Amino acid sequence: MTQDPNATATQRYHDLFDNVRYTAIAELVASNSNTDRDDKRVVDLLVAIQNAAFEICGHALHMGAWHTLAVRCGQHFLSFHTVDVIRDFLRLFAPDDGRIDDFESTVKSMLRAYSGLDDLKTATAHANGVHS
Repeated sequence: MTQDPNATATQRYHDLFDNVRYTAIAELVASNSNTDRDDKRVVDLLVAIQNAAFEICGHALHMGAWHTLAVRCGQHFLSFHTVDVIRDFLRLFAPDDGRIDDFESTVKSMLRAYSGLDDLKTATAHANGVHS
C-alpha cells in the first residue's frame, strides 16, 4: 500500500514543529508590527509561515508558499533579526532546502529596497525644503 505524500508531509511537519520557536516568532512579528499577537496581520503571517513549512515538508497543496511568505515579510517591514528567526524555524523541517535560502534572500532584498526608497523620499523632502 502506498502512503499519501501529503499525509507524510503533514506528519513530518507535526514531528518537527517547535512550539517555543513558533511562539517566539509570533511575539517578534507582533513587536515589529507594533500590534497585539492576535492582530489579523500577525495571524496571517503566522499562517504563511505554517504554509511554507508544509511546502518544505513536501505537502503538494502549499507549493510556492515560501515565496508568498517572503513577500508578506517584506511588506510587513520585519526586522532582519525576525527574518533570521523565521529562516531558522523553517530549517527545522529541511536544513539544506534551497527554498529557505531563496526566502531569506527575497525578504532581505525587499527590505533593502524599501529602505532605499525611504531614504530617497527623505532626501527629496529635504531637497524640496531647501528649494522652497
